[in-house]
Amino acid sequence: MKRFASITAALFCGLVPLLAQQNFKQGESLLMRNKPYEARPFFESAVREDPDNVMAYLYLAMTYQMLEQMDDAIATYLRILPRAGAETARVAFSLGNIYYGREDRVRAQEYYTKAIEADPAYSSAYLNRANSFLEDGAIEKALEDYSMYLTLEPRSPQRPQIERIRSLALEEFTAEAERQRLAQEEAAAVAEKEAEEKRLAEEREAEERRLAEEREAEEKYLAEALAQAEAEAEAERQRAEEEQRQAQTMWHALFLEDVLSSLLEATALKTNIKVGTATLMWEAEEFELD
Repeated sequence: MKRFASITAALFCGLVPLLAQQNFKQGESLLMRNKPYEARPFFESAVREDPDNVMAYLYLAMTYQMLEQMDDAIATYLRILPRAGAETARVAFSLGNIYYGREDRVRAQEYYTKAIEADPAYSSAYLNRANSFLEDGAIEKALEDYSMYLTLEPRSPQRPQIERIRSLALEEFTAEAERQRLAQEEAAAVAEKEAEEKRLAEEREAEERRLAEEREAEEKYLAEALAQAEAEAEAERQRAEEEQRQAQTMWHALFLEDVLSSLLEATALKTNIKVGTATLMWEAEEFELD
């Protein structure tokens, strides 16, 4: 019984790859006849039965693309990309095309670059990446990729069109460089003007501060001089008043002294009055002046 089970398992293991190969061949035949809808279940069966069949995954993803099932296509490509081996460039290129169709140029350029890294001679990856760069305005990068494509495909039927694109892109690149140069010059002139205006404004402010300080110092000096002059005038007035007061005091003192002296002399004076042959003597009486 065990021997029979082992034989059965061995036969089954041998049949799985054969069945997967048959499904793959059937799906491939239908796909080549442009019947992606009929081919899809055969490829789905093939990848289930043989997960290592890179081409089955690749064709399944292509089928999804043809059926416009882009999310399924992306998921299938991403699943096989790390182990795609010799098909790595092709898988990455297909991913780049899907993202380019979705106008996700950043991811498109990322996978075109992966395709080129896997196969540096992958001319279509250079061409599509150049178109993506051109749409992004990365003209210099686009020109480099167009040149590389024509180097790899010198007899490409697209050469005249690419040459025209290169010529227009070069003109645009030159014009853009000129615009940038003029913009830089204008920006530099504006910056220089602003710097000059700032310098002049700072000089004006400094001059205004200096004049204000001078006016303040002059006003302070004049105020101090006026205060000093007023103080000196007041001191002179007070000195003059003091001198006048002292003079008046001295004059009064001298006058009083003179009056008192006269009074004293008058008090002590004796007058002889001769009447006929007789002489009368009298003594002046004291009196007060009103």
